[in-house]
Amino acid sequence: MEKLKAIIIGPGNIFNKAYLPFIFNLDELNILGIAGRNKEKLQKYKERYGCDVYTEIDVVIKQKPNCAFVHASTDSHYEIVRELLKSGIHVYVDKPITEEIDKTKELIDLAMDKSLILKVGFNRRYAPMYQKALALFEGLKPELCIMVKNRNNDIKNSVKFTLYDDFIHVIDTLCYIVKDVDDIDVNILKEGDSLKSIE
Repeated sequence: MEKLKAIIIGPGNIFNKAYLPFIFNLDELNILGIAGRNKEKLQKYKERYGCDVYTEIDVVIKQKPNCAFVHASTDSHYEIVRELLKSGIHVYVDKPITEEIDKTKELIDLAMDKSLILKVGFNRRYAPMYQKALALFEGLKPELCIMVKNRNNDIKNSVKFTLYDDFIHVIDTLCYIVKDVDDIDVNILKEGDSLKSIE
């Protein structure tokens, strides 16, 4: 089987923790290179993994990858993913696709129009502790499922960021467990402009 030619874009903290430990060992992939903004970090990847590094998306596209793994900051997803899809490249992008529903729908439509895969990554689904918890629900159809996620400190980010980049894991896990969801109820408690809790 011919290996998929892949590019990694935006190797940040989540990429280093959740993907880096295994992505270079996948037999199915030929990693053409890593693209990002931080030249020092890119140089370290180049030295350690022997891959090419890029700082411009148009140079990445010229490498003609079959697919791209986008791990860049959420605010850059739309532009990056749109350029990749327009160029006929399948995309795996960390959640959320974007923080704007209209832009997300546009990218989904573009992928569908071009018959490309646009996969949204929820890496926690595959974390060992989550897998153990999910196994407890195998074969069950819970009527009510409540998940609690605690933080030791105040929530410092905006409501939108917290919902799309953090709390989305709770919603995804519940949907993954229950499968056919009838209703989701989320309650937000604010204190002034600060987000105190989400239930």
